[in-house]
Amino acid sequence: LMLLALTVNPFSEIARNVANEQIFRHSSPMRKQSCVDDSSFSPDARSFRFIVACQCHRRAYWPFLKVQWRRAILEDCVLMRAVIQRVTRARITVNGEVAGQIGPGLMVLLAVGREDTSAAAISMAERIVNLRIFNDAEGKMNRSLLDTSGALLAASQFTLYGDARGGRRPSFVQAAPAELGRALYEEFVSAVRAKGIHVETGVFQAHMSVEIVNDGPVTILLDSDKLF
Repeated sequence: LMLLALTVNPFSEIARNVANEQIFRHSSPMRKQSCVDDSSFSPDARSFRFIVACQCHRRAYWPFLKVQWRRAILEDCVLMRAVIQRVTRARITVNGEVAGQIGPGLMVLLAVGREDTSAAAISMAERIVNLRIFNDAEGKMNRSLLDTSGALLAASQFTLYGDARGGRRPSFVQAAPAELGRALYEEFVSAVRAKGIHVETGVFQAHMSVEIVNDGPVTILLDSDKLF
């Protein structure tokens, strides 16, 4: 990790912090000396970008990062997010009319981030259709949507980026602009359909009423950089 930091930018704050192991928690097995006092924490934008890069390639270090660095990463990363619910049935209505409905399968609420790309949409679709959260003959979660021939109901939900830490009214500045959000949402839907899955959708930017019967309940959170 130290060599990677120095290679990226030998003069950056993060290179110095990694070299001194100042970003890790006391319980980290990589530590050789105590962490700096939390009051000295002052990461910059370069630090965020570097830590994200490290996290992408060295995911084993994520549990050992100090809380402040984790928070900084999550604030700086603007990733595609999805809430996946295993359902026995689900329906979306708009203005009293059914826009999409399915029987057994998955309800997916999808949010696109400012920095997301086409690759993120395709990758997210691949992960979701192969997510093994359906029961096999022994009652264990061992089957995917592809295995069960279930359907998928997708709805765009930018409010997954709601940040209410600064007050009572959430901020949604991390969500993608409408044009990008629509394009990647539609690409996600197309990628799922390309897998042979029957897909129903809501209406982008419309006020929707969503009804589901969560089976289990089973609810999974995913993001495009696999932080969770």
